[in-house]
Amino acid sequence: MNKENNQKKAKPAGNLSLAAGLLKGLNNERAALDQRAQPEEQVQTPPRSRPSAAPEPIAAIAIPVSTATPNGNRFQIPIADCISNPYNPREFYPESKVQELALTLQRDGQIEAIKVTQLPQYPGKYVLIDGERRLRAKRSLGEKFIDAELRSDTTPAELYSIAYRANNDHERQTIFDDAIAWRRVLEERVFVEQNALAERVGRDKAYVSKVLSLNALPRPILERMAEFADRVGLQAAYFIKLIFDKAGEEQATRNLSAVIDGKRTVRQLELAVRDLTTPSSSGKKERARYHQRYDFKTDGQSFGQLKTFPDGRINLELIEIPATQQEALADKLKEIVESFTNAKPSASTSV
Repeated sequence: MNKENNQKKAKPAGNLSLAAGLLKGLNNERAALDQRAQPEEQVQTPPRSRPSAAPEPIAAIAIPVSTATPNGNRFQIPIADCISNPYNPREFYPESKVQELALTLQRDGQIEAIKVTQLPQYPGKYVLIDGERRLRAKRSLGEKFIDAELRSDTTPAELYSIAYRANNDHERQTIFDDAIAWRRVLEERVFVEQNALAERVGRDKAYVSKVLSLNALPRPILERMAEFADRVGLQAAYFIKLIFDKAGEEQATRNLSAVIDGKRTVRQLELAVRDLTTPSSSGKKERARYHQRYDFKTDGQSFGQLKTFPDGRINLELIEIPATQQEALADKLKEIVESFTNAKPSASTSV
């Protein structure tokens, strides 16, 4: 009986021992977490229940390139020691986009590290492979350091190719960035000719050639095209380039504005190029052939011409007509022409 009573009394003791053990373990875990949250100089010897961990890098102290592990080691570097990728596929960085990213970094911190490498021609510096926009955003905030990953890529082709792929993974560079970057890598013999470049970027030679031709445009036009790249595609840009070749910067700028505002289509650009090409191929100036001309203007801005010719032709050209109004205007013009045609025989009879 005594033995049975002793066994009953032993059970609570065992339960208490188990609870005490769990409580002790929780306390040890909490102590370890509290210890990690303390500044490094206040950290004591870690509990025996957890292996000691290497302290994290101290903020605002850059690890020298020579001591960093290539391909994946994240550390902090001084922004002042960063050099832009000399073969960066992206040329245009709208300030509004940089400021948007700066606000995001200020609110959420830097999630993804930039990628850098070291080149012998820039001793003690970090050459950017990917992360130019993050670098500009950090710099605009007045920050001195940025998180980076060191890579071992050093050839010009590697610098371009990795940045090209990284841009595609994030926000792809525009065709206008490509135009300038592709000309640069060809001029510097990073790729010996267009076929090698086309193969590397996964495009056919005709596409690459058309993009490269955009370098004939003035920088301000290219910058505006890049700003509205969602509205100006390669075909529109190419026709504007042809208009620039034949009629100059003013006409090219006007047509670009019409495209951005949705007032001119690719087909209309193509027709404009054809009109510019036909007179030059005949070797005659159009102004010497028409009989009368009437200019349509609004607020001092011309939006078309009506010309009559000695041989009986009438030429009407209207530009920058909003797409939503084109069909209605065309219907009215057809109505006028049909009315005139139907009335013409009776007029001849009366005469």
